[in-house]
Amino acid sequence: MQRLLISVMAVSALILSATGEDKPMPQAADAKTSLVVNGGFEEWVDASKLNPGVLDRREVKAVSMVEPLYPLNWLQAAEAYEKDARLTVSVGRDSEVRHSGLYSLRIKNDSPTDIGVMYYNPDVFAGANERLSVKPNRRYEFSWWVKGDNVQPGDGSGTILMTKVYSVKDGKESASPAYYQGKAPKGTFDWQKLTFTLTTDEYARSIVFSIQNRRAKGTLWYDDVEMHDMGPVVNAETY
Repeated sequence: MQRLLISVMAVSALILSATGEDKPMPQAADAKTSLVVNGGFEEWVDASKLNPGVLDRREVKAVSMVEPLYPLNWLQAAEAYEKDARLTVSVGRDSEVRHSGLYSLRIKNDSPTDIGVMYYNPDVFAGANERLSVKPNRRYEFSWWVKGDNVQPGDGSGTILMTKVYSVKDGKESASPAYYQGKAPKGTFDWQKLTFTLTTDEYARSIVFSIQNRRAKGTLWYDDVEMHDMGPVVNAETY
């Protein structure tokens, strides 16, 4: 009887803890909540919502926008692998080809040396130098859906997600790049989900990232871009 009572008490304690009626246990991460706002490219705004001078930047002006609308919290840019090359990058929303919702983002390159870039860059709209905050010694997972039409990589990968993590040590800031290194689909392909996980160091403060059509001719569609906090780094030596 005493054993049964102890078992019931133990089960009750677990139930109370799970339902939050007891003192809640600390949560390692909220893996359900994406840190990316407008990762599905559902919200588009006109140029009046941009900070003054944004559209005058050389790398921004180099992109041909299909219509004068911009995805909220994102900023387009174009780069050329070859110096003085004529850029052929075009960016726009697409209501016909999409993974979910009403729209996707389309990046088209007519040259295999072009790099079409979309930066996740909330400061373009907020008016501040705002990066996405991250925590030190933490794992973050990025995921995105991509579809391609006649993607022909030149010296690059086509679809890729690239990041730069900013750390501050002894009052000095440094940046460490990290990016998706998996196999990038090419040719014509249907929607695929790709993922990439990075681990921040003990001095990490913030991050910037971009999705790209990198040095590849053809069209890529992006949708449902997400970033999730997967919790702290677990030191195996403690177990």
